[in-house]
Amino acid sequence: MNPGKRLTAAAETVRPGKRVVDVGTDHAYLPAYLILDGKTPHCLAVDIGAGPLENARKTVEKYALSDRIVLRISDGLHAVAPEEAEDITICGMGGTLMTKILSECKWLKKQDLHLVLQPQSHVWEVRTFLLLNGFCIDNETVLEDAGKLYITISAFYDGQEREADNGFCYFGTLLQKNDTLTCAYAENLYRQLCIRLQALQNANVCNDESAWLQNCLAFYEKNKN
Repeated sequence: MNPGKRLTAAAETVRPGKRVVDVGTDHAYLPAYLILDGKTPHCLAVDIGAGPLENARKTVEKYALSDRIVLRISDGLHAVAPEEAEDITICGMGGTLMTKILSECKWLKKQDLHLVLQPQSHVWEVRTFLLLNGFCIDNETVLEDAGKLYITISAFYDGQEREADNGFCYFGTLLQKNDTLTCAYAENLYRQLCIRLQALQNANVCNDESAWLQNCLAFYEKNKN
């Protein structure tokens, strides 16, 4: 099956042979692809309601994977046990909701837990949570799908709490890379910051937001390749 470029990128970030939990699975395309591609022998696919899980069930039945994919109603990770997850994938939702799901998981901080995250917005909130809660951002990749740029974040729990620098939370590891898509993604973020700061300056507003914007812009200008 072909789940599309975005979910394929997430699948490529999952570690081979690990127990995978896919949160907000919807049609369960990602778990089905992981198993059919031989990346993992078993997946737990969870979603908050019966409707999305019915879509997932159709995918599971279509590819005869009922013995390999477990479907479960769960609000985030509330109905998932720690021993069921080695790699957790969360794709296709905003960063604010994603951060809420992660923050409500009581057992998330376990050694070597791997997160594969594709926030559709508010990416800086996700990075901030990771840094303050003992996760190391291992890698970030940018891809284009249907004319839109997406980011995939790979993070491991190692228990080391890190400083949540404003600039790094906004740009992450993007400025360490030279490929065309990543540079375009980072430059777009930079332009958005410039526009917002200019709007505040035109309105003679000097507040915490303007200071935050200036810190992020300074980080970009200092670290861009």
